[in-house]
Amino acid sequence: MDLRKVQGFLLALFALSLITSMAGMEIFGWSLFALALVTFARVRRAPELLLQPVLLAAYALVVWVGFGLWWNSAGLAKPWTAFAEMRWVFSLIGLVAAFFMVTESLAARDQKFEKFLWPLIAVAVLISLYSISQYWTGADWLRGARSPLLLIEESRGTEELRYRPYGLFRMTLTYACSFAMFGLLPFCLAFKYRGTVKFWILQACAVVIFLSVFMTFSRGVWISSSVALVFLLWHLWRKSLLVLPFVAVAVMALSLALSPVLRGRVFSIADSKHQSNSERMNLWRANWLMFKTHPIVGVGFEQNGPPIVDTYYRELGITSLRSHAHNNYLNFLSGTGLPGLVFYLCFIGGALFLTWKNVGRYRDTDMYYVIVASLGAQIVLHVGGLTEYNFGDAEVQYQFLTYVALNVALYARAELA
Repeated sequence: MDLRKVQGFLLALFALSLITSMAGMEIFGWSLFALALVTFARVRRAPELLLQPVLLAAYALVVWVGFGLWWNSAGLAKPWTAFAEMRWVFSLIGLVAAFFMVTESLAARDQKFEKFLWPLIAVAVLISLYSISQYWTGADWLRGARSPLLLIEESRGTEELRYRPYGLFRMTLTYACSFAMFGLLPFCLAFKYRGTVKFWILQACAVVIFLSVFMTFSRGVWISSSVALVFLLWHLWRKSLLVLPFVAVAVMALSLALSPVLRGRVFSIADSKHQSNSERMNLWRANWLMFKTHPIVGVGFEQNGPPIVDTYYRELGITSLRSHAHNNYLNFLSGTGLPGLVFYLCFIGGALFLTWKNVGRYRDTDMYYVIVASLGAQIVLHVGGLTEYNFGDAEVQYQFLTYVALNVALYARAELA
């Protein structure tokens, strides 16, 4: 049996599930891990691959989360249920092994990976169009009466109600962050074909995907996507930054003038009295107090929501939304203490470093634009993580891990060659 072909097939199914099905991510993620165990038995340098610094940081984070839950277990109902949320590390290992094997022929400018991206992008565009229809109609024809579509709050009291779409997922923020990350693939890949029809086809695909993300009215994703796009344009097409900001401001000004719903959503970003903003600030205050009270091991991973947060609300003399921290960094700080946050920062920082190194190393290969896109996708998650716990959203997390695994594998292949 050709393991490389099997891994490539499973990777393709896993990639398709990233934009369609959480169940598929779990099934194919575990399948890749199981196949990785077989692969490692046949790869001489498997130990060196498994001991890459980024992976060591991930292992350390998992161990520290387990230790913190054990330390706090006397006051927790189901601590090991929370520990099970760290199972993503197995899929990460499986993805690294698969990418390491299937990218072996990159030196020969193998274009199979890119050819797979075209139909995947087409599927994403179809889902984006479906998501856009949800914004206008409020109808989820796949789920029917079971649809959890929510109104855009700012559209209440207007003549035309608008809804927060979610594509094939079940949450708007899940869809927004996932497709904001994915949309960078056609956007960056297009620059390989600058001056040709393919450039405009891929850019049109990116526009449809980003439009569907924009219509989710997820303010944090708007901001994080803008930061990522500016960064990527500085890298791919620097001259465009002399013109595009003025175009963007003009388009936004016209949109704000024509849409009171959009105007209300945008102006609410800086409104500290807006319910969504005030709730987040209360959660941040409570989680900071959790860290100050438990600076080393925290209150326990995924334990910073109810009922524990209620104790800290009472101490602060407030009542507010009972939830997690809505911030990746505070979530790890309050839940796992300072060491847990350090391990998380080492993991994500190490992945950014490897990706940046790969941008230079693979500049002359067909993977270059995919690597650049993966760098932008990581920026989307990390900037968006300032106002949302998107790393805790499994669908978003798996897509992020895919970009991390790709770059770990590519970096290892160059280092171990």
